[in-house]
Amino acid sequence: MAKKSEWIIEFNDIDLKDRRILHELDWNARVPVSEIARRVGLSRQTTNYRVKELIRKGVIIGFIAMPDIRKLGYSDYDIWIRVRRTEDTRKLIEYFVKHPNTFWVSECGGRWDMCASIMARNPSHFHEILNKALEDNREQIQGYGINGIIEYEWYTRGFLLPRTKREKVGSSGGEQRMAGLDRKDLTILGMLAVDARASVREIADEIGMDPATVAGRIRRMEKSGAILGYGCAIQIPKIGMRTYEVLVQMHNLTSDGEKKFKAYCSSNPFVYVYLRTMGACDVDLGIDAKDEKHLYEIISEMRSEFPELIKDFEVLSVFHTHKQNFFPRDLL
Repeated sequence: MAKKSEWIIEFNDIDLKDRRILHELDWNARVPVSEIARRVGLSRQTTNYRVKELIRKGVIIGFIAMPDIRKLGYSDYDIWIRVRRTEDTRKLIEYFVKHPNTFWVSECGGRWDMCASIMARNPSHFHEILNKALEDNREQIQGYGINGIIEYEWYTRGFLLPRTKREKVGSSGGEQRMAGLDRKDLTILGMLAVDARASVREIADEIGMDPATVAGRIRRMEKSGAILGYGCAIQIPKIGMRTYEVLVQMHNLTSDGEKKFKAYCSSNPFVYVYLRTMGACDVDLGIDAKDEKHLYEIISEMRSEFPELIKDFEVLSVFHTHKQNFFPRDLL
């Protein structure tokens, strides 16, 4: 049997050119249309039309800057929530989508009904956010679980173009260290978090600053690592795939074993994010698969490769992503 990293996927309603465009935007959402056109082998006009069509169809739901929130003085936590009644999910999603400190809000299936990822300045701040959420929604929340994120790596969706070099969009971990950004830097970063394809001119006009100065500030934030990269938010079900969170419990985990497991995940075209966590699991993997059968074959291959490391795992289906914005709004 072929390894799961060698699966060839049949996609819904997108051809090879669309997949190449998605691949380029997934790697760097700020790349100019003219450069995408050159790499894909289309005219600028045709490429621009195809990007707009991918947005219209709901395949692309946004372009996002990915700040290193630790350099903004924040850490991240996941709250997995079980609701009392299925109709309560909508109210909770609306609550967390509007919250200034959430960066990812998704509707799930499995033991948990939804997940809200929180950016907090310290454990006390997270505790304050959590308690307020529990108080505001005590009639809707039946139970919850918490994961603290120690480090993460975010990869391009390698399955879009099999046998194409896999890229790491960004990674973060370690101590919180402020990057020395001023309010103007934060304003620019906040705008890029909403629309990573906003032009320097558009940003400059919005905040009343010279375009050359804006461009210089963006380059400085990129060089310092305050901006890890720019991604394309893809609604995976729209292309005939499904997204899953696989919460893995490990045992006998040494630094060498973890390094090998992480390298394996980074080379697997269906793993798009690796989270080293503390709490309900040790590692949280974001995996895209054609269906549940395909997912369990990917997991089976992992277990065969690392029988001494993987103790147990839990699978959650991600039905819909309602928010992706990696900038804490309480900074502004």
